[in-house]
Amino acid sequence: MAEIILHPCHPDYCKECVFYGSSNGGCQSEDYIQNSYKVNCVWHYCKYKRKRHTESDNLIEIWEYEGDRKGRCICKVKEDTEIACYQRAIEMLESYSGKEIVRHGKRAG
Repeated sequence: MAEIILHPCHPDYCKECVFYGSSNGGCQSEDYIQNSYKVNCVWHYCKYKRKRHTESDNLIEIWEYEGDRKGRCICKVKEDTEIACYQRAIEMLESYSGKEIVRHGKRAG
């Protein structure tokens, strides 16, 4: 299933981020505040965004960056529990050679 990625200027873009301040409706990240022009007008995505985790959202994605530019996916892990997800991501990163994209679906178990 495809994921819809909103532009940083969209009103719902920041609501899924841990830095979103529901009391004032603004971002609480100092990095974002200092670079908001770049986020909205240059990069068109927020590299400071950290999605909130839910109980059924045991997914970890780790991306390679070239400067400020998002590169390829190094690791994508989905497991039944949060602990298993972190353990599998650690295993994959330890074996990452830097030459291949490592992806992993949901493990049986």
